[in-house]
Amino acid sequence: MCKLCWALVLALTVGIAAMGYKFIISGATEPGTSGRTAILINAAERDFVLAEMRAFLVSVQSITEGLSTNNMKQVAASASKSGGAATQGTPGSLIGKLPLGFKKLGRDTHQRFDQLAAEASGIGDKEIILKSLGRILQNCTACHASYEFKLE
Repeated sequence: MCKLCWALVLALTVGIAAMGYKFIISGATEPGTSGRTAILINAAERDFVLAEMRAFLVSVQSITEGLSTNNMKQVAASASKSGGAATQGTPGSLIGKLPLGFKKLGRDTHQRFDQLAAEASGIGDKEIILKSLGRILQNCTACHASYEFKLE
């Protein structure tokens, strides 16, 4: 009887580990046609991610405009729109499909927008803010170089 229990525990542990790997680390991916990793998502999930990327672009444009006019309130407000609060409403189905590398880049990008907003609200040093903006854009470039979306 004890051998059966241990076999069951082992089977459940392996199953949970496999599911954890699939949903936390690898996501729903396959090799893409452009040398990038293709993330397999449905149309609604793709629309959600593309809307978030457009929001990033709108924030970057408004931050740049605010910096050019020395309007730190605009810079902070624009950065906040793409900060951590913007992750509310992310579909759970999408989170399970995204590979860990994509999740890390996304989380870091949202955190960097929050940091930029804090810098603009605090010191308001243009050079520091431009460096922060450059780091955000490095994340965008890395993500676009690494991933593509494919409808499942």
